[in-house]
Amino acid sequence: GEKSELANVQWSADGLRLAYVRSQAAPGGQRYTIETRDLQGSAPNVVYAVAGEFLNLGFEWLHDGRLVFSEEEQDNCSLWTVRLNPQTGQALAPAEPLTKTKLTDFCAEGLSASADGKRLAFQKIRWQSSVYVGAIGPKAVLLNAPTRLTLSESRDIPVDWAADSGAVLFTSDRNGHAQIFKQSLDSDTPELVEVGAHDPGLCCVSPDGQWILF
Repeated sequence: GEKSELANVQWSADGLRLAYVRSQAAPGGQRYTIETRDLQGSAPNVVYAVAGEFLNLGFEWLHDGRLVFSEEEQDNCSLWTVRLNPQTGQALAPAEPLTKTKLTDFCAEGLSASADGKRLAFQKIRWQSSVYVGAIGPKAVLLNAPTRLTLSESRDIPVDWAADSGAVLFTSDRNGHAQIFKQSLDSDTPELVEVGAHDPGLCCVSPDGQWILF
């Protein structure tokens, strides 16, 4: 179809059906579906559907008919399972969480299962980004190698300078959710900028340096 992509194609245990992930452009973002299809070209059956700006769905089709999949959307990751009809590939019931709580500190990719379907293997995926500072000379040429400002293993994203250019403002998930921090260039420790909102997105510092917009 137009404006769509297919990924993660897998065979059913009997080799008579295919399962895959389809992403398709939709108003406000993308629509992601896990679909199954026979080999005669009939209409696909949608097993699971969700929408988002970015979503990664990886799955493993077990020999007992269950389909286990990971749902990964930014920092929100979880494992789910749904039982399929082996003849039609349709879901017999709504998908259910495989684990009692959401995955913390990592997401699951590259799923595979043992032959008896009793154990699941996957890759733990973590994202980490840091803030670096470098001096530039004429024509924006770096004068030396940039130095790392933030030293945590969190996702730190620089946004703007403080008014005196002596500190950097950035967002970080080091405390489990997005927050705004300010860190001086001569310090290893950032200062939390409390704005009274959950998961704020930082825009910039006002031209007079007295306000931040978020």
